[in-house]
Amino acid sequence: MEELHLTVDVQIILLGMGMSREGTPTHNVFLKGFRNRVYLALDEDNHVRQLYENRLGAQSLGKIWLQDIIKNGRFKPFPLKQLPTPMRVKLEESHFDQSDIKYIRLAMSTRSGCLISEDDDYSPKVCKILKKEGVYVHSAESACNLVNQANQEGQATV
Repeated sequence: MEELHLTVDVQIILLGMGMSREGTPTHNVFLKGFRNRVYLALDEDNHVRQLYENRLGAQSLGKIWLQDIIKNGRFKPFPLKQLPTPMRVKLEESHFDQSDIKYIRLAMSTRSGCLISEDDDYSPKVCKILKKEGVYVHSAESACNLVNQANQEGQATV
């Protein structure tokens, strides 16, 4: 199996590291899955990493998780793709939060197109728009299944 590159909304890190009240054990299990063939997607110009660092704070568990991912080489850099104009217009018409556009652009750059987020902005209408461009939004729970499958296949080939 090929590597699985996942774009992760900072909100998932906040939930998984206990930095938000709504976090569940599933969020934490997901964040522990970055091994074998699973990598965090980051952009080459560090825009998404900067988003993470701004939201996670200097000494938080989320920041420590991110540092471990980087230190252990569990990330892959990608160029941020530009949104096609029709897609941008449809997202604007859907009142999509423009601060989350970088996640979409990064997910578009990965082979998997997987974006892990539980943000309310990813309504069924928005997900349909994204799917037409090859971006698939997953919750932490559904992402756990992807991660487990990739890691099991990775172990089988080692």
